[in-house]
Amino acid sequence: MTTVQPTHRIVQLSDLHLTAEHRPLHGVLDSDALLQAAFDRVAARGLRVDAFVCSGDLADAGAPDAYRRLRAILDEQSARFGCPVLVGMGNHDERGSFHEHLLGSARTQDEIDSVTDVRGLRIVHLDSSVPASGYGELTGSQLARLRDVLSSPAPHGTALVVHHPPVPVPTPLLQPYDFRSTEALAEVVGGTDVRVILSGHWHVAATSALAGVPVVISRAVAYDNDPASAQDGYQATRGDQGFTIVEFFEGQVLATSVPIAAPDALETA
Repeated sequence: MTTVQPTHRIVQLSDLHLTAEHRPLHGVLDSDALLQAAFDRVAARGLRVDAFVCSGDLADAGAPDAYRRLRAILDEQSARFGCPVLVGMGNHDERGSFHEHLLGSARTQDEIDSVTDVRGLRIVHLDSSVPASGYGELTGSQLARLRDVLSSPAPHGTALVVHHPPVPVPTPLLQPYDFRSTEALAEVVGGTDVRVILSGHWHVAATSALAGVPVVISRAVAYDNDPASAQDGYQATRGDQGFTIVEFFEGQVLATSVPIAAPDALETA
């Protein structure tokens, strides 16, 4: 039997939460080391990767030195894998420091959106962050630019990356941190070549759909969320951090949630 190979493979890394001065996150977690472990886990699989996508909350509190450390890590891994490592904003990020210390551009509060072509697969990052707020939304200008981009189909379609999932939140506790442009985004992406929407923010692996487009929510690199906890559906945990491998086939997209820590093997085939 012939094995069908994907046309493209990207790896989504979300919610890295690198800290100021490399201090332990929540007093116990080394977020830099967890990120390195995620890259090492991908390398151990020996898979060809076309791009890495970092979908927001890259720094825990927008510290300049966290972005500088991250820039060094991402440059090293881009060279290691021979592919781009793309970055986008989350609600924990700070635009001025992100521009200056991660992107190496002028310090500004402008939204950080991008469009990248990877061998005919178009990857669009939209900045859903709202300064000094936890919730997400897109401006009218952002939606207009997205509409213009999507007016011409890409050879292999579009992957849209937006930190806040454009779907209902799974618990009332997350309601203040929801995405508030869902209907407007659905109106723009419906009927276009958008094949998948990649989000983070919740620190839990989940799936949904928007205007017929699959929405894949990645578990976090830094720490996880137990969606079945007694704490109204949100409890920060460790031990189950991970990332998502997204593979594009003709007519289909496959998203696989992968733990950073290799689990104990019961049987190897």
